[in-house]
Amino acid sequence: MVRGDKGAVRFAKKVDEEMAYRAVFVISAHGYLLGVYFSHRENLSRLPEMLRRAESELMRFKIVPYTYEIAKKIS
Repeated sequence: MVRGDKGAVRFAKKVDEEMAYRAVFVISAHGYLLGVYFSHRENLSRLPEMLRRAESELMRFKIVPYTYEIAKKIS
């Protein structure tokens, strides 16, 4: 869900076409789901569907855990 950002849409299509390795840290996935929640919390009838869509989109990525040890290595 890139809200129509043309640059983001182009980039997502390019990544899909290249079959590139796709991964996000769990903290980023959390932020994305939280954003979906806050964007749709006023419409409780639509919220479950939007969260399902977001989870479906995240399934395209490997979700990488983020631990203190990882933080030390990439800092």
